[in-house]
Amino acid sequence: MADSDRRLEGRTILVTRARGQGEDLRRGLEALGAVVVHIPMIEVVPPDDFAAVDDAVRRLATYDWIVFTSANAVDAFLDRARTLPGARVAAVGRQTARALGRRGVDADLVPETFSAEGLLEAFPSRLGGVRLLMPRAEVADETLPTTLRSRGARVDIVVVYRNRLPRRGERELRGLLADGRVDCIALTSGSTAENLVAMAGGAEGLRGAAIAVIGPVTRRAAERAGLAVDIEAETATVPDLVAAIREHY
Repeated sequence: MADSDRRLEGRTILVTRARGQGEDLRRGLEALGAVVVHIPMIEVVPPDDFAAVDDAVRRLATYDWIVFTSANAVDAFLDRARTLPGARVAAVGRQTARALGRRGVDADLVPETFSAEGLLEAFPSRLGGVRLLMPRAEVADETLPTTLRSRGARVDIVVVYRNRLPRRGERELRGLLADGRVDCIALTSGSTAENLVAMAGGAEGLRGAAIAVIGPVTRRAAERAGLAVDIEAETATVPDLVAAIREHY
């Protein structure tokens, strides 16, 4: 991508990541000339109770694998565990692996395709007797644990954070949409897709904007919420999402 590329000049793009997590996406889009508006569609909060998490931490040595599907899960779990002795560690993609690296943990497995499906391809088809721990959000796609269990693995899920509908931003969002000022909306998780529709008052109010998603899990959630997806990143990374939006225009 050339430094002089201003493909997104004059386009207004809505970034929906949680507060404090949208800067990489903002910088990539602004470098291409876009006007970026950041309205968080999720608020990351702790679970109501950490008892199950702390119990899993005490039993870490009994697991063969710890599977992380988001950077939020990495930070929330390692705030309780501090270290991950013994078990091998799988990360769903590069960003999650980087989050582990910042906490001093090297991922043993990062799939070539950064998605739940890619992680499933990287694991053996027979997992009888293998114990996996999956720290994750309260509400998440069930494809990964369900498929791993079908292969014979024992999968323990612990909720380390919740995605809550933000208390602010609805008025600003609806005003932008009513004025037709949003060309594209970038979605980076299933929760951002679902909460976008809720905050907009329904999928109908979003028809004028192109919907861009970071990968297949987010696409499925967006479609379940009634959105028509126009742009999908080739792999589930922020740079590829930026590149996909650029190519769309």
